[in-house]
Parts: sequence; structure tokens; C-alpha cells
Amino acid sequence: MRERMLGYVRVSRVAGRGDDLVSPEIQHKKIEEWAALHDVEIIRWFDEIDQPGSKLERPLFQEALRLCEDGKADGIAVYRLDRFARSVIHGLECIKRLEEANCRFVSVTEGFDAGTDVGRLVLTILFAFAELELKKIAQNWSDAVSQAIEAGKYISAKPPVGYRKGDNGQLVLDPDVAPIIQRVFRLRAQGKSYRELAEFLDAQGIRSSWGSPHWSASTAGKILTNRAYLGEAGYGDIVNTHAHERLVSEKEWQAVQPGERIVLPNEEHRSALCVLRGVLACGGCGKRMLVGGGSKKRGKKAPAPHYYCRGRYESLVCTARASAGHVWLDRYVEEQLLAAFGDDGPLAEALLKNDQVEVAARELEAARHALIQYVANARLIETIGLDAFNLGAEAHQQRVDLAQIALEEARRQQEAVATVMDGDLLRAWRAGELTPLERRTIVSKMVDRVVLSRANQKGKKTSADIGDRVQIVLRGNEVLIPETGSVRAARQIESVS
Repeated sequence: MRERMLGYVRVSRVAGRGDDLVSPEIQHKKIEEWAALHDVEIIRWFDEIDQPGSKLERPLFQEALRLCEDGKADGIAVYRLDRFARSVIHGLECIKRLEEANCRFVSVTEGFDAGTDVGRLVLTILFAFAELELKKIAQNWSDAVSQAIEAGKYISAKPPVGYRKGDNGQLVLDPDVAPIIQRVFRLRAQGKSYRELAEFLDAQGIRSSWGSPHWSASTAGKILTNRAYLGEAGYGDIVNTHAHERLVSEKEWQAVQPGERIVLPNEEHRSALCVLRGVLACGGCGKRMLVGGGSKKRGKKAPAPHYYCRGRYESLVCTARASAGHVWLDRYVEEQLLAAFGDDGPLAEALLKNDQVEVAARELEAARHALIQYVANARLIETIGLDAFNLGAEAHQQRVDLAQIALEEARRQQEAVATVMDGDLLRAWRAGELTPLERRTIVSKMVDRVVLSRANQKGKKTSADIGDRVQIVLRGNEVLIPETGSVRAARQIESVS
């Protein structure tokens, strides 16, 4: 009676994306040739795509083992040993499971059967070599990174905006762009929002590190947290603090970090009273609203500050421009936020349970896993060459860097909400003891945007219709429902970025 075996095929990455391993088609062909030569029937194929050999809990791999243990197959055939496992412990553990089920394990390339004593000895040696090769590649990459950083080289895929990569891999200042990035730091220190920084970069025609001509608020904000502007180059715990010429001083860098108090150079200007500056968006077009008034004209009283939509943008013309005086609008939004912090208000709990931290943590874990799997690929350098390998590694590292920044920002945001919930600060806010700038800082940490629609009747800008005109969207894209203080998912509108 012919043996009925399972064919197991594995590649670490989908074919066509730089996979150094033998394609699934070739693995199928070699196993079929072996089966025909030994009068074995392959009753089922398991094609495990994008799964590393160092991972034991591969779904299809475990299913194949269970079928053998359930007596539904006589064994497993693979193209090569490292398709089965890259760990001595994991490999022998799985072989033992097959032996206890009276099943065979065959590697057609190495040409041995683990059912014999000699086969088992050879198997142990080959697994040891596979595991050693994996560790060697990872260690070589770690050593190479350490040496590169020690030499002042910047190993991420793209240089930070304002720098260029020199021939030796070190960063050098871009004489045209560096002054603009220095200006971004100064604007933030003066109280400009991330969205205003994005508008500034768009207006200057500056492209991001990845070549995009359009800046989002988050991308502009990430410039401010990049320690490369302090002259640092690093990878994990490996840091060279004098790798290249710094673009800003330590004091300038610290002044714009999230959580630091933003001080406007001219707090006497009446526009500094506007609490919603930077978070207020026009309901007609979704663009961030500007602040007008506040400047005294010759012989006239300074007009009261107010919010308004610019109306005309490069990409569109707003047909429902919104505007409002800052006093009643700021008061309404603050009252809603404070009311939601009541004893029975769910706002604090909703903000603290914001899943941004969890999402960011998952992305960072996935990015790190992808980087580890990339550098641990034993034959990739031989296949694509060292330069191409380094470019790929840099791209993976860039993803890790961005994910790390996003996680840190999410954690800072959650900490900020916890700070607002502090009894003394909350009481001071309710008692009106905080300055407009302090209130603005708190609101900006709690709120993603406040959307203001145009009044139904011309000139009708009082609180009579305010509930119908204002939508408060919290961090995490959830809408605060007026009066009840409850939240619901928000519909994302177009932002200025």
C-alpha cells in the first residue's frame, strides 16, 4: 500500500517581493519528483506563505502535524530542512511528535529519513547549522549597525528634511532647506499648531523625506521629535550624539517637545485669548480656521478677535464659509468639556481608554518583527547584494522609527488626559483660574478638532443655534454629544493637511 504523506511548503515572504528562498512552485516540483520515485502519494499540500521558520506556531504547519497525529497521514515531506524549522529545539520537538504518531519526516533535498538513527543524527546537526546561521546573520547586522553609527552614519532609509546624505553616509545640512526647518522649530516655540506648521511647509514648497509635496499635521509634528536635528544618529540603544552637525540647539529642541508649555512671544495680543486656535475647522470645507482681529488700527479701537474660514485654497473654494466670535464659541466648547468631566460623565474614561496607544503599540511590534525577519534572512544578501539589502533594512528601520514616534505621542496624549483629570487642575479650570493659553493647551490635548458650520441665517452667530453648528471631535475620532457628555464615532472630514 502506498504511503500517504503531506507536502509542506514555506516561504518567508510572498514571491516577487525580494524573497531569497526557493519559490513554492519549485518546492512543489521537487517534492512531487521524490514522491513519484518512492511510490508515495502526496494527499494534501500546505503552502505557508510569509511565515518565518523561527516561528513554531505557524497555522498550516501545526495543522499538518495534527493530521499526522490523528492518523490521517503517514508523514510530512519538505523540500529542505529549513522549510520545516530553523530551531534545533523546535525542529526536534516536532520530529518527536511525528515519531510518537508513527509518522515519517523526509527532507528531499538533504535526502534523508528521520526515522533512522543516522537520519536523526544528521537532522540534529543540520538543525544546529540552520539555527547558527540565523543567529550569525542577526549578529552580523547588529555589529554592522554599531560600526556605522559609531562612524556617524545615518542608517534610516531617507535623511531628515533639512539634511542630505554625504558620500560617507553622514548627514550634511541642506543649505536651502535647513533654515526653513529651523524656522519650523521657532514657529512651534511661538505657539503655532502642527497644522499651521504643515501649512507653512506646504507654502514653502518643501517636500517630506519620502518626496510628498503635502504635509499633514502629524508629519510636521514628527519633525520636532526627531533627535537627528540635535546631531544624533542612533539605532535602539546605540546612539552617537555627535554624528553630524546639529540643526537646532538642545534648548530649542526641548522647547517644542510635546508636554512642554508653549509660550507666545506676545501674549498681550488679543488673538492669544482664542482658546480654539489651531483645533477649529470649517464645516463647509474642513480646513482649519484662522484668527482675525486683535490688532489695533490707527485711530480705531482694536476689533475683537474672531474665527474665520479663508474661503479660497489651492485645491478648493469653500462655498459655506463659517465664522464666529471667539468668546461665545470658546465658552461653549469649554463648558461641554467640563460638563463631560462630571461625576457621571464618561468623557475622561473614554479618553483614557482611547485605543490609539494599543494601535500604535501593535504597529510598532509589527514593524520590529518585520525588521527582525528581514535581517535574519540568511541568504538575502547573497541574492540581492549588500547595497540593496541595506536599502531594504533602512526602509524597515524607518517604519520602526515612525511607529516608535507614534507610540510615544499616543502615550503622551494619554498622560495629558490623566493630567487634566487631576483634581487641582480640573478645579482651577472650572473656577476660571487658568489663563487662555493654559486652557488652549489643555483643550488641544483633549480635542482633535472642533467643527463649526455656517449659521443658517445671516448674522445669527449667538448661542441660540450653537448646538446645531458645533461638533466637538475628541482624540480617537469620537464625537462628544452635547449635554449628555457621551461619545460616538466621528465621521472623518477633510483636514488642512
